[in-house]
Amino acid sequence: MAADSGLNRIRHVFQPGKVDYGVNLGSEFTAVSGFGSGLTTQVAPHFFYNVSKRFRIGGGISIATTNYFNARSWFPNETTAPANGSFQTGSVFVSGQYLLSDRLTLSGSAYKIFPITKDPLAYNPFNPISRNGAQGVNFNVDYKIGEHMHIQAGFRYSQGVNPYSAGSFNSDPFQTGSYGNGFGSGHPRW
Repeated sequence: MAADSGLNRIRHVFQPGKVDYGVNLGSEFTAVSGFGSGLTTQVAPHFFYNVSKRFRIGGGISIATTNYFNARSWFPNETTAPANGSFQTGSVFVSGQYLLSDRLTLSGSAYKIFPITKDPLAYNPFNPISRNGAQGVNFNVDYKIGEHMHIQAGFRYSQGVNPYSAGSFNSDPFQTGSYGNGFGSGHPRW
């Protein structure tokens, strides 16, 4: 019997040279009493390339359109009339995942969000980014406890993102499937 290397014991590995790709589609409706409502739809094509059995890289783009209705300023001293309108944002990201073992995965990503169309409102509670756009990096560690149980820890550094935005979907355009696991974050899709 041949010696069992650490790599052979890893049950879930990437297939070198394989390309995975997909498109995430999403929509969210947000209503905040006294401040209006917003509907955001998003399309986000992405890809991953398996460099080796333990390492893969990826990237993608997203386009989000937000329509808002009766939007009012968050600031009580601004007494402007409620407004209706829409705006679009785009984003690009790169990411990577490294399998340290069959239970421990490191992942990270970097992103840039930019306005495609100008937001007509200076006070829009449904626009989570500054007029100059936003950018940031994510880093996550995922520990697999059992077949369907994971513990994750991570951090994000961002610049130009409004943490008080009314739209949770719109504030993080890099969500895949379950909101909370961004592209390049969490456990890999085996």
